[in-house]
Amino acid sequence: MTLTDQRCRDGGHSIRLQSPTKLDRPGPEPGRPFGLTTAQRVFDREDWSDFNRISFWVYPDLPGFHSISFLVQLRNEGEIKLPGPGRLGMNFLNLENQQWNHIVWEIPDLPRDQVTGIEFQYRLQGHENGATDVVTFDIDQLELQRVEADYFEGWGVAPNRIAYCHSGYRTNSPKVALMQATDPRQFELVDVFSGRVVLEKTVDPTESRVGRFSVFDFSEFLQPGKYLIRSGDRSTQPFAIDDDVWVSTLWKSVNYFYCQRCGDAIEGIHDVCHEDWRGLHGDQSIVINGGWHDAGDLCQGLKNSCDAIVAMLTLAEQLRLHESNSELADRLIEEARWGLRYVLKNNFGDGHRVAWATHDYWTNGTLGDADDVTAKARNGPRENFTAAWAEVTGYRVFQDQDPQFAAVCLEAAQADWEFAAEVIQKEGGRSLADLSGIGQTTPLDLASIGTLASVELYRATGESQYAKLAVELADTVIDCQCRAYLDGLNIPLAGFFNESPRKQQIYQSHHRGHAHVPIMAMQTLCETFGDHANWIRWYSCVAYYAEYLKAIATYTAPYQVLPAALYRDDDHLQIPQPPPRGRFAGYAGPTRNSFRRQVLAGHDMGGGYYLRRFPVWFMIRGHFGVLLTKTKALTTAARLRDDQQALELAERQLQWIVGGNPFARSTMYGEGHDYVPHYSAMSGQIVGSLPVGIETLLDHDQPYWSVHNHMNSKETWVYPVTQWMFVLSDLLARQNAGDNEQKSLTLNATLSQQGNQVEIKVTVPNRDSHGLSMRADNIALEGKPTMIEESNGDSHQMTWRGTVQSIDAPWIAVVTSDRNVTFRKEILGSPSGSP
Repeated sequence: MTLTDQRCRDGGHSIRLQSPTKLDRPGPEPGRPFGLTTAQRVFDREDWSDFNRISFWVYPDLPGFHSISFLVQLRNEGEIKLPGPGRLGMNFLNLENQQWNHIVWEIPDLPRDQVTGIEFQYRLQGHENGATDVVTFDIDQLELQRVEADYFEGWGVAPNRIAYCHSGYRTNSPKVALMQATDPRQFELVDVFSGRVVLEKTVDPTESRVGRFSVFDFSEFLQPGKYLIRSGDRSTQPFAIDDDVWVSTLWKSVNYFYCQRCGDAIEGIHDVCHEDWRGLHGDQSIVINGGWHDAGDLCQGLKNSCDAIVAMLTLAEQLRLHESNSELADRLIEEARWGLRYVLKNNFGDGHRVAWATHDYWTNGTLGDADDVTAKARNGPRENFTAAWAEVTGYRVFQDQDPQFAAVCLEAAQADWEFAAEVIQKEGGRSLADLSGIGQTTPLDLASIGTLASVELYRATGESQYAKLAVELADTVIDCQCRAYLDGLNIPLAGFFNESPRKQQIYQSHHRGHAHVPIMAMQTLCETFGDHANWIRWYSCVAYYAEYLKAIATYTAPYQVLPAALYRDDDHLQIPQPPPRGRFAGYAGPTRNSFRRQVLAGHDMGGGYYLRRFPVWFMIRGHFGVLLTKTKALTTAARLRDDQQALELAERQLQWIVGGNPFARSTMYGEGHDYVPHYSAMSGQIVGSLPVGIETLLDHDQPYWSVHNHMNSKETWVYPVTQWMFVLSDLLARQNAGDNEQKSLTLNATLSQQGNQVEIKVTVPNRDSHGLSMRADNIALEGKPTMIEESNGDSHQMTWRGTVQSIDAPWIAVVTSDRNVTFRKEILGSPSGSP
């Protein structure tokens, strides 16, 4: 650190910070930066409470760098210390090279009662070939300022803003926007091109569990076009009403994956990279670059890659049904092939592969020197089932256009499935409830992905071994589900999952969820084995979980954003102190006290249970990876059940992410308005990226979205973008189904229930009367139904009677056609006995 008069903004000199880009050996944590270099301005425990913004100028001189990351960090030694929990007090900047960058950093939410320093920090993350190996930063004109700061926390909508979906609204979808509660007034929907008011309505004042709001509901307006909402002196930016409003986000999503390619030259981001990244298995090694960089750093994960491959391919299958979207479908297939090549090559041929590899710096591409990064391969059934799922999906999509590549995918899928099944079989007499020791996964996770991979392989080959294991593993999934109402709750809740059939721990995710996998597994079973005796168990599993999601969504009305999970008030006791390696590795907390405080900040549901709208956080914060997997579960259930309400609720989750949130900001970079930079240290800002997600401040349970840019809440991850595509593949599938055929039976059903006695009367048009039967869960049906023909001869009435086996659990009955089980109608029970 020196003074320089070469360039400055204020006075005669600036502070110059210089550093090498790497050292002669890696840092202490494998795959992470070589080290840090820091310039710190020291203060003597100053109270900055009267100021809320830091301003400074910085000039980076890094010849040859595509992206420049620079950290400014506030240090405070008061009651709440900085840097603090969730990396509070850190702000990573992406700087423009070889020019002055003016940085303003609002800090109204940061404790600053005893400030001891501001740090300017460069992390030694290597350099690409041809770039400088010495970096220079000139820093000048550091100021404290006082401004009207941005809104950063709470459920209420930001002052003078309207929360709406920046991407727009599908024609027949709910169309809702929100504003802070005001005196009742009108709002207008204005045609952007003509300036004409096309709809004028009274604002709906709403009070809910999370606050008071003014609700603008214009769902009845169906005319495609470009519009804005106006209320008093407030208005939105223009948005579309159209059936294709989400398509632009899909183009941006595939752009994001392309820019995250590893091992490929991406113009403006990086050249061919990481040719010295190796996976190790005994005395064998393979180069494992390829696929996509996982996040704001350069890591790579097998599960993330496989999920993305399946999401892209299933989305492409739906897009291909509409000629106007064929070009996007082709791009998704092309990108998925790139990912499949990585999955196929990251394989030692005996079940071992690299499941995760940490990489947080650029290397020189030369094998055998000090900057090489290595990762050990492992033989895990969850990883092999996951790979098999992606590979067999590749077989399905590529078999017509590239049979040779498709055959390679199928062969690999069958081999990977064998390796996974072999590990399970080696457990001998152990039940699936004990499988949590295999590969640091839960029985629910393992059984779910095993079921899904097995069914898809059965579909591809027709071989019975796959069907047999799928049915066996599905029993474990169902046994993990809470299929009876919890005791002591203020409202009846059932349908959520536990980690294992022992039901000792509710299944909870704190940053990357997998809620979609068991539901996708059950849905695939239902569609594949319509005549199976367990069909109603699989179907009811999906239905109960979807109804659970609908019930808990009311606790965030009018946003309807899906809460994270139920927690028990003693769940904090599961946290070992200190957290060991394994399940809690790398998360640096929380302490048991912090865990408990977070739980108790949730909504008290009675009986010692609390509903957290946001997850209980470890080090990683941000809820999109949890939210969007629940959304995918909801859309999967909606497709199976022909449930429009579930689809509409799912769409509210997408709207939350792109503007329909309290901050009225889109969080997808490049989509909508008022999006903020993401933490992307190595690749810069990429259109289509999503961050880990909206978080909470400290131990609170309300939305928090500050200007601070750091891992992990603002970090760009492939995982939420994958789930975004997964959800939209279902919305498109439902739209395509609506364009083609209606799979619901044309019948009316009425229900009467007295105690545990149920009578279901179904009026059936004679044209639909062939071979109808009823399947029921938690109802013992009494023989065959009675049938009465209506006097006009056009329809007849069928009556089923039965006994609810457990009044402390939900029940469901499904009328199906024996000729085609996809034609059906469901009747869902409730604790009150009403349908």
